Amino acid sequence: MNLEPVELISLAALLHDIGKISQRAKIPIENKYNLEEYAPEKDGHYSYKHAAYTAEFLDWFVKEFKIESENEKTNLVNIASYHHKDIDEPFCKLIKYADHLASGFERTPQKEKSDYIKEQLISIFSSVSINNNQKNDYTFSLKPLSFDIEPQVKSENTPKDYEVLFNGLKADLQKLKGIENFDIFYDGLNYLLEKYAWCVPSSSFEVKADISLYDHLRVSAAFAAALYKYFEQSGKILQPDDTTSAFALIQGDFSGIQNFIFSKQGESNKFAAKILRARSFFVSLSTELVAYKICKKLGLTKASVVMNAGGKFTILSHNAKDLKNTINEITDEVNNEFLKLNYGQTRFAIAHIELCGSDFLIDKNDKKSKFSQRYDELVKKLEEKKLKPVIKNFVFEDYLDSIKEGGICRICGNHPANLDTEDTPICEVCYRMKKIGENLVKNKFFAITTNETSSSIPIFSNYHLVFENKAENLKNALLAFEIGLEDEFRGLAKSKIAAYVPRLTQDEIDKYKDLDDVQGLKEYDIKPFSAIAKDAIKDKKGSDFLGILKADVDNLGLIFARGFGENVSISKTVSLSRMLDFFFTGWLQNEIKTNFRSIYTVFSGGDDLFLIGPFNQIIELAKKINEHLRQYTKNEDFHLSCGIYFAKDKVPVYQMARQAEEILEKSKKDNGKNAITLFERTMKWDQFNKLMEINLDDIFREADVSEGFKYNLFTYLKMIESNKKRDLLWKPLLIYNIYRNVAKQKSKEERNPVIEKFLSLMVKYFEDYKGDFLVPLSKYIYENRKREELK
Repeated sequence: MNLEPVELISLAALLHDIGKISQRAKIPIENKYNLEEYAPEKDGHYSYKHAAYTAEFLDWFVKEFKIESENEKTNLVNIASYHHKDIDEPFCKLIKYADHLASGFERTPQKEKSDYIKEQLISIFSSVSINNNQKNDYTFSLKPLSFDIEPQVKSENTPKDYEVLFNGLKADLQKLKGIENFDIFYDGLNYLLEKYAWCVPSSSFEVKADISLYDHLRVSAAFAAALYKYFEQSGKILQPDDTTSAFALIQGDFSGIQNFIFSKQGESNKFAAKILRARSFFVSLSTELVAYKICKKLGLTKASVVMNAGGKFTILSHNAKDLKNTINEITDEVNNEFLKLNYGQTRFAIAHIELCGSDFLIDKNDKKSKFSQRYDELVKKLEEKKLKPVIKNFVFEDYLDSIKEGGICRICGNHPANLDTEDTPICEVCYRMKKIGENLVKNKFFAITTNETSSSIPIFSNYHLVFENKAENLKNALLAFEIGLEDEFRGLAKSKIAAYVPRLTQDEIDKYKDLDDVQGLKEYDIKPFSAIAKDAIKDKKGSDFLGILKADVDNLGLIFARGFGENVSISKTVSLSRMLDFFFTGWLQNEIKTNFRSIYTVFSGGDDLFLIGPFNQIIELAKKINEHLRQYTKNEDFHLSCGIYFAKDKVPVYQMARQAEEILEKSKKDNGKNAITLFERTMKWDQFNKLMEINLDDIFREADVSEGFKYNLFTYLKMIESNKKRDLLWKPLLIYNIYRNVAKQKSKEERNPVIEKFLSLMVKYFEDYKGDFLVPLSKYIYENRKREELK
């Protein structure tokens, strides 16, 4: 593999500390030259031995992947492994200084020494405190990244644990063979480093071990690329604490995600599920492509993208000449393409700030970091760009002429209907989205190329989307990914895109054959909303309602700005963003796929989500999400606000989204947030959890009460929250009705204990929960309606 200098530098920095894994596994160094050459000698013994272990690993790596070098300057082993020696060679200095920048600001000092092998990675969530409260340090055990990761009480790592990781990494790396495109190779390597090094402490000697080796390596790679490009531009190799504005942070945001995914549709709901899924995918894909486009324009590699989640990216770059104009040109180019999507309702906002090396370091005098202030400046500039967009097209002059012949698209209700698909006149944009939605569930891989073919789908600019079921057919593309996050690595990086949708089984096709939306569908096709709604019915009882869930993490801006106190850094920010994104794109998607297979993922990533499913499953999953977030973070500063809306399957998706957003806002306005709203009741999660533990099925069955009595309970709940004097009678009325209706078929002797027990429970629930008791009562009514009631 022939590498450009910036690619070589990025790769060297990404692997410069990889030897820490084999060192802690206590694998013997076979080539003593590596120890003598790369580990500094001090007081008669070698220090920083991990550099020698890195060289040992890279000797193997260079041979396996045929990394060619013309001389010592371009030798990957030397460039990566000399980072703890004073070598008068520019490329070696760049890695050394990148490592310094990436480690000099990320590590929080602590007095106690620790065993670097036994020490476990401290959860990044344990380092977050909004009110400066002391947090317990929970740690992660040493194992490959999986959906069931959860912080635990501190334990110890062993050399055997490290050996298992190291052997797993080397085995999976073999599957990257044959890839010549550096960006595809880098993405695959980066994915494997996250899989195996996410839980490895970058350092634990006299520092708090809350930054993983993976996050240290990827930030080092970004710094190295930026330092190299500045060196190429100016001829200067800057010291880490230099005050020259040599760096830039660039942040981009897909502005108007809601407007794009849930744009008001036309008269037809046909293809709704496919197009909804495709639009959500497009948000993630276009964010990836805009970041890629910027990196290519600036001569950087994908190593420079340090964050990419939830429709937003952050790039660590050099302060390129004419950077402002370059960003403006790309912004205009992308937004001109977006005009074709929905006439300017969706835009991409991009902002940047210039920084110097000292902005990333903790000040030696006041022990504070400037990064928090600078990052907050960037966030504000981006918000300003979003709130004050530059609009160049207020009127689309040819619009009326374009819709004269075929009218307006029956799906989006915006574009001219110039195509006819399955007897439905639609526009070219919706047709592309339909094709994307279909291919996402039929294929294992996708790629981006500039080569237009009969099967490729135009995205924007000159980028085309290609789907495949064989990874080897995509290795010459610009970018290539596997769809989904299953455990086995098949040679391409897995896309962190919420990919799960319910698919029809043959039994379900037979079961729902009378539904119009199911007729004509085949096994493994996407399950339509009408069938998803029917999944709420069990044993011929229940309501066929959809539950629409919207939720996001509360106070996330505040957490990123102040959560790390005076030691906030880009490494901590990157780590926190990545771990939160994995909760939504990893754990949650696996949980839905495993235990909630009828729930449709519209959007899940970054820190928020939008799900559609059978109403009862949505309620159950909401409870599970909240509970697992608490277990996953073990920090009370992290909590969700959630809104659940109930709708029939024929309700347009845009209306579902709007209603769910309004309900979510009720939760966000609750004191302290950390709340859920459903059945028009807003309550804290603790209250919701208690209410969900009430088993009204058993209570009503034992009391043998009529349906009419159950509905009367809503009247008393309304009375209990009223301030009118006459409504103080709720309790005697409730007692009277209980004595009249409970266990009427039993004898007096048998009735009395049943009545007393039921009366005691109802009075307790009404007095303890008041109007909130409406939630379990409504859920029970929805789940137990007899089908004839609904006719």
